Parts: sequence; C-alpha cells; structure tokens
Amino acid sequence: MFDYQSLFRLPIPVALVEVFSAVPPTTGREATMARTLRWIQPRSLVAISTRIMQSRHLLRPSRDTNDIFMGAVGRAAEQTGLDLHAMVALSTHYHLLVTVETSQQLAEFMCRLNSKVAREIGKLVDWKEKFWGDRYHAILVSEEEEAQVTQLRYVLEQGCKEDLVMSPLDWPGVHCAQALVDGEPLVGWWFDRTKEYAARRRGESYGKYDHATQYAVELSPIPAWKHLTQDEYRRRVSDLVSEIEEETLARHRAQGTKPLGARKVMRVSARRRAKKPKKSPIPLVHAATKAVRMAYKEGYRWFEAAFREAAILLKAGEVGVSFPEWCFPPGLPYVAGS
Repeated sequence: MFDYQSLFRLPIPVALVEVFSAVPPTTGREATMARTLRWIQPRSLVAISTRIMQSRHLLRPSRDTNDIFMGAVGRAAEQTGLDLHAMVALSTHYHLLVTVETSQQLAEFMCRLNSKVAREIGKLVDWKEKFWGDRYHAILVSEEEEAQVTQLRYVLEQGCKEDLVMSPLDWPGVHCAQALVDGEPLVGWWFDRTKEYAARRRGESYGKYDHATQYAVELSPIPAWKHLTQDEYRRRVSDLVSEIEEETLARHRAQGTKPLGARKVMRVSARRRAKKPKKSPIPLVHAATKAVRMAYKEGYRWFEAAFREAAILLKAGEVGVSFPEWCFPPGLPYVAGS
C-alpha cells in the first residue's frame, strides 16, 4: 500500500511532482466524498471565505459591526496563534488570508470567529435565523510568489470589483488596505457577555465597554514577501492598490457608470438579499502553474482515498484504524502529524 503519510511530511509542491510522476492516482467513485475534506498542509497559506445566509447584508458596515468583527478576529488570532495577512468584510461575506500550522488550528480559529460574529451581529441587527449560509471555505495557496500575490490582490480589490467604491481605501467597513499601506492599526472590541450577565444578576449597572477588551489586529507579510523590509512591503501593497484604483476608474469610464458609494452602502437594509449572489466552483488550491495545481490535486486524491479506506474499516467495527495525518476522523480525535 502507498505510504501516503511519508508523502505529507515532504515539501510541496516538489515532493508531490516527483512522487506522482511514478504513481498512478485513484479514480472513479472510490476517489469521491460527500464534500471536500479539510486538507491543510503544515505551515500553509490559506484563503478563507464565508458567506452569509441567502447573501443578506447582515455585515453591512457600521461602527458597531466593524468593532465586533475586528475584535472577534483579533481575539481569535491571539488565542490560536495563526498569522493573519489580509482581511476584508463586505456586507454579504468576508475574506481572510492566513498562514496556519495545522488544520486543527484553522478549525479552532474559525470556530471562535464565526460563532462570536454570528451571535453579536445577529443581536445587533435583530436576526434570529441561521447566520452563515454554509461552512467556511478554506483554499490552499501554493508557495509560488505569483499565486500568493494574486490572492493578496484579490482581497485588496474587494469592494471595487463589486462596483461599490472607487478605491479599496474608500470602503467604510473592515478592510486591510489602509493598514497595509500606511500601518494604520485595525482595532476592535470583544464583548464579554458572561461578565455582563453576572453583573446584571448582581444588580449592577455598567457601560457598553465596561466588560469589553480592545484587540488590535496585527497583519504580517505574506510568506513570499516575508523577506522584504517593512517599507518595501508597504510600497508593493501600495502599488497593488494603485493598480486596482486605475483599473476600477478605467472600467467605469468605459461603461459610463460609477460605484454605489460608501454612504449608500451603509444605508442598505441589513435584511436585504443580494440580487445576483456569486456562485462558482471552489478550487482545491490557488496556484500559478498547471503543474503545481495538478500536483496538489493528486496529493488530495491520495489523502481522500486513504481517509475513505480508513473510514470504511472504522464503520465495519475494526479497532486501531490508521487515518492519514492532519485530518479529522469521524467521531475520533484529530490526527496530528509528525
């Protein structure tokens, strides 16, 4: 049987290209699952996105919404220890670019973030139904510089490509552009509702921020640009922002249109549904070249086949089943790797 665990301890993408040039992949129904498994390599750059139920505008920018979202991100990042590179929250969804040690670390971070945001924003806009439309999407980003810069640029252009604002710096909600360009800190508040409840039980009165903690969201350079000085990194991000502004302006001039504008964005009803919500296939990996993209796909197929085989044996009652490293077996503890 193929030693898939030894493969997952090798660097990607070189190891995958070498191994799969000699080993045929699994095919057919045996290589399929009900949904994509969490396949996160150690110390990986991951692009995360989460969409609100029915594409409603529950994350519509406001001072309270911005404070809550940034506070939740800051606290979750501090407690789990992952590296955050970029972030933006539009009215109907949000994007993050992070580096994680393991898929377990990512799961813990997202659990803390999404649960807190759903409770706080739901209460803020009086939304009592399900908040998130689906589980979050976590897409691996290859080690290629082009792939990583493309994903950074994708986060930066949010708000502009939807024809909402003319510049990423104009977005009235949570956006990392200003912080990455000039170092302006992203600061939010995390509200301790447990302490507030205890205070009410004791008959005490308290102010809005008496039981809140302020968190600063620290943004680190993407791995491909980690070697740059702080000034050089900011200059390159500023160049990306300028490119986005120029392309947005040229597009509106060619079409004879103009963006909605920050003021109108903030006046949209939080319960409003997007007219044409974006629906597109979720890729397994963001890569710059076909060879690297195929290598990741083949690696996932081996991982999926090994997981499926172990799951079938477990369901049949076999004891001591060995699952692949870095995965969440059904009903069993997380399998950490070496």
